[in-house]
Amino acid sequence: MGVDIHGWVEMKAWDDKWEGVLRIDEFVYHQLGSIFVDNGIFQPILKGRGLPNDVSKEVKGSNPEEDWGHTWAYWYEIMNIDWEEVYTPPSPRIIKYVRHTPAGFLLDWHGYLHEMKDPPALDYTKEGDTEIGDTMYRIIHEPSVRRNETLSTGWQLVFDTMRFLATQQPNNNDKLRLVVWFNG
Repeated sequence: MGVDIHGWVEMKAWDDKWEGVLRIDEFVYHQLGSIFVDNGIFQPILKGRGLPNDVSKEVKGSNPEEDWGHTWAYWYEIMNIDWEEVYTPPSPRIIKYVRHTPAGFLLDWHGYLHEMKDPPALDYTKEGDTEIGDTMYRIIHEPSVRRNETLSTGWQLVFDTMRFLATQQPNNNDKLRLVVWFNG
């Protein structure tokens, strides 16, 4: 089971109450988790703010209190994120499998080489699988990635919509926000 992001884009109405204007439902966590929680890639920017006290009735109706990782951000904060920030993996990713049957292996551990306790003497400069007895090590060299490369088409649409909504209330940086939470 994976982790999904849910939430709403909210806009402050003329009566100074928040209204949900765009529902976010089951967006894939790893594509934007780096902004809201520590997913092991980028440092989270808007982590753990909780739910705002004045959320819209749409947010309340979504029952977010049953989930976790509640946070939010004003549009201007999202616009100030360094989307060109580059993440370079600190070392090769290692996946360790142990033999389960004569023909198959089960996952035993995964992480980066620098996190591994007592790594075996292997050539970590080369990608691929190496078997040592009943253990197989898979070495993967991950490429560097820019934060903006983590945006799916769905998230691009959310941010394009927020960009448009921001033009409807110029100079009101605190009247448009994204409220999210996680489940799974």
